[in-house]
Amino acid sequence: EPKLEVDAAAPAEGVKVTISGAALKTANAQKSQNTDIEDSGLSDQVQKILKMIREIKKQIQEKQAQLQQVMANRSLSPEQVKAQTAALQSAIAGLNAALMTATASLNKAMKDASSDDAIKAASLAAK
Repeated sequence: EPKLEVDAAAPAEGVKVTISGAALKTANAQKSQNTDIEDSGLSDQVQKILKMIREIKKQIQEKQAQLQQVMANRSLSPEQVKAQTAALQSAIAGLNAALMTATASLNKAMKDASSDDAIKAASLAAK
């Protein structure tokens, strides 16, 4: 029976993470995309839900773009198109369900909010 021997006295190697300039730019862009939510003065819970809604909408757009690319790709066999289309449609359906759940959570969280806050949240959710 093979055993794995570990030298507990050996120092653990550190992990070095390098973040590319493009990744930093993307992170800053995502942060600035939500600045309006963060500056809204709405509760942390509502802000979290709004950011989630925005992220889900972005993922839906990405999947829809992928779906269009698959349908336009003439190098795929009909079976490949069918399989990839079905997978993307399934992913979009799941994201739509998540969006409905997040929207319901937002509505619940805003139930006791002022009409100004409700309007603000609705307008941020629509972006």
